[in-house]
Amino acid sequence: MKKQLLTLLAAFVIPVLSFSQTCYPGWNYYRDITIDNTSGSALTDYQAGLTIQTGAAILAGKLNSDASDLRFSDMACNTLSYYMDSAASSNQNKIWVKVPSIAANTTTTIQFYYGNTSATNSTADGDATFIFFDDFEDNAVNVAKWNTFGTYSLLTETGGELHYNCVYEENARYKYVYTVADFTNRVVIDAGVYHDDQHAFGYASTDNLLSRIYQRPIGNANDTLRLISITDTTSNGSYAPGADDFPWIPVAQNTMNNLSVDVELVSAGLRFHLFKDHTSGEITSGPFDIALPGVTNSSGFKFCLSANDFFGSYSGLSYIKIRQGAELLPASSFSPEHLTTPVGIQSFSTEIIQVYPNPSFGDFTLNLPDTRHYKAVLKDVTGRISWQGTVEGKTGKISMTGISPGIYSLEIYEGTTFFQKKLMIQ
Repeated sequence: MKKQLLTLLAAFVIPVLSFSQTCYPGWNYYRDITIDNTSGSALTDYQAGLTIQTGAAILAGKLNSDASDLRFSDMACNTLSYYMDSAASSNQNKIWVKVPSIAANTTTTIQFYYGNTSATNSTADGDATFIFFDDFEDNAVNVAKWNTFGTYSLLTETGGELHYNCVYEENARYKYVYTVADFTNRVVIDAGVYHDDQHAFGYASTDNLLSRIYQRPIGNANDTLRLISITDTTSNGSYAPGADDFPWIPVAQNTMNNLSVDVELVSAGLRFHLFKDHTSGEITSGPFDIALPGVTNSSGFKFCLSANDFFGSYSGLSYIKIRQGAELLPASSFSPEHLTTPVGIQSFSTEIIQVYPNPSFGDFTLNLPDTRHYKAVLKDVTGRISWQGTVEGKTGKISMTGISPGIYSLEIYEGTTFFQKKLMIQ
């Protein structure tokens, strides 16, 4: 797993007794994740970034040592693809979950499950999660993902890295390796990038592979990246926009740097919204529009690496993840930890607890075994909590005004004793 971290934290604490349909029978724990998109536009197949304390869960004996029992699902129990940036032992594990649909101006709830020692095969999958993904861990260049442009190109995968250089120097800069995939919308490119003063990374037009925008240092001793726009020819001719066109970004040479670029295809070329070096913490925000030379209204663009000589140096990647970008990023929050099937659970007799009238317009009376305090939870058919509260006394009353008509499950529990009843609200 390759690195990169950030924000929202899910801690593993004392569980709350809660019972619902379980999407994963045999799993002991789950938590709800609420994705708040109340200020954003609709998103499809969006990679939600969540920071989860997987290491703490492993130490607590709730998660397998390799997190092989971690699962994500929507509220209809459809399994969601995910990918972990870090090892399972990390307490700041950035996990990306592909959420099929997040409606505009509302919240969406998903769940994650854990706690099954028999689940030994991890379902983490970068290819299924991201728009484009490669971690270069199989020591073979995936020709379904990468292609080369120009002659005398040398592309290898070794030691968990992709290396590219040009083995013939004349007019070398126009030769490069590029993604087979095209990108047509706003995306965020997260990558571990290696470069020096002779090598660059950048973007090529889908419609004219010679039309490129590169980012590389200026001068042998300069660690600053700036944009270099290459003309649509096979020569090394290029022009560098002035500093006002795009700010200079300090990025160290001759080492792998964890970079993020938020870039969008527009009619004039590419619009850069953000450039961040996670290694140094340097960040520049846009938007800045840079034209793709010789092309208007490009149908898409590709990510690429360029090399300028053959003296043992190269441009390289240690990982690349390309995900959907958004103008306003959704926020996320986590529910407490819930037990799916608590150990020692007992059921109240259906004769001991009675609920009436049923159906009702939202007001119900409960006959209970004694005067203890009982927890009451109302869930819809997807298992989502619609109402919860406390019921007291041998005859308790609950009012659920404002709940939409439908069929619900009422759960009553006290300690490890549990009762469930189907209710209809008119």
